[in-house]
Amino acid sequence: MRLLFFFFFLLIVASFTSAYVRKDNPFETANKIQAQLNSNVQSNNRWGVMSMMKNDFNYQDCNGRNYNSNQFADALMKSRESGKVETARADKDNIIYRALYGDKLREFMIQKTTNGYYYKNGQQTLC
Repeated sequence: MRLLFFFFFLLIVASFTSAYVRKDNPFETANKIQAQLNSNVQSNNRWGVMSMMKNDFNYQDCNGRNYNSNQFADALMKSRESGKVETARADKDNIIYRALYGDKLREFMIQKTTNGYYYKNGQQTLC
């Protein structure tokens, strides 16, 4: 009987502690990551932009052209545009968000790793 009460007690403690664990808000996280990207682009910090992307990063524009991380960083540095997060949602270890760059809507997937968030891929959605 004592063992049953002990397990019941553990179940209650586990449920209360899990309720207090703070989950990352996808919109806030996307805004922070986008602000960091905007800052790196505006300050012409190409290394900063590159350090935010995974090695296998891929971006596809409206014409179907694919850009690797180097090509996309160069395109960002050339355009000097800043993005504004419109929507964001969580998907397992990823956050998928849409950012408006002038009249262009881009969708990015950032992946959570032990070292933080990194851009995994992206695409232009509004052409």
